[in-house]
Amino acid sequence: MVKLFYDKSSSGEENLVLIEGSNRFIPSKKLIIENQRWKSIDLIITIFAFLILIAIIVAIHEGGHYVAALWCRIKVLEFSLGFGPKVFEKRLGKDNTLFTLRALPLGGFVKPLEKGAIPDEEFEKLSEEDKKRTFANAKKWQKAIMVAGGPLSNFVLAFVIFFLSFTFF
Repeated sequence: MVKLFYDKSSSGEENLVLIEGSNRFIPSKKLIIENQRWKSIDLIITIFAFLILIAIIVAIHEGGHYVAALWCRIKVLEFSLGFGPKVFEKRLGKDNTLFTLRALPLGGFVKPLEKGAIPDEEFEKLSEEDKKRTFANAKKWQKAIMVAGGPLSNFVLAFVIFFLSFTFF
């Protein structure tokens, strides 16, 4: 606990603060500056936590699209978290899907195989089976499932968070 005392030796002097448990007096202006520093650090931590939270929500949303595409046998060329320049990329899976992490974690996308998504000469080199796995060749119900996969995964996330918040807190 902090106790506030006034310096009575001269009326024009600044206030002094006595920290309980010690015999030190600290000028109150110094404490105000320290408090402002902590407010700046709190703001940075809040912004960082917000970006991490958004990144988690986006990852789950885009993961829903990705899983739905795999379930509907639609080939996915790229799974990206964020926008802007690539920070990290790696090819994984039997479809050789490119997984990327980008600089701005405020969104993302799942890029299904389309004739216009890759150069025509590369599209012609694909196997007939892969050409059948384009988004355009998918049935309407498969397209609907892939499109709804993201929002559905967000709904499931909200339910899980709601359930856990009332179970443990």
